[in-house]
Amino acid sequence: MRLLFVPVLSGILANSALACETDYKELLRQNNENLARLNLGMPKPELVQLMTECSTRVKGKSFSNPFKVDAWQRGPDTYEVMYYLTRRYQKFTPVRESQTTPVVLKNGQVVGWGRAALADLKD
Repeated sequence: MRLLFVPVLSGILANSALACETDYKELLRQNNENLARLNLGMPKPELVQLMTECSTRVKGKSFSNPFKVDAWQRGPDTYEVMYYLTRRYQKFTPVRESQTTPVVLKNGQVVGWGRAALADLKD
């Protein structure tokens, strides 16, 4: 199967109507709480509404929610992975993708979340 990878920059999301800005620790708390409310089959608009579009600032740098989004086409199916910050960064290190929880969507619906769901997708 041929995989076409199309990254979607989080900067695009950051400019697209952020609803609010919140404290970094509060964003992590909210994201963890909201991830516990996810359901398989949830449509993307419902996911985005649940997770909110609040941004946060760390060391003077702004981060959108989601932190990062990847999208690609595989055959007739469209996949997206939305990465939400859920773990604190270590002192003296930058905020990284490893501090996120990925939410996997297939054709606009949630099909899983977490590193295991992402690994299953890549297999």
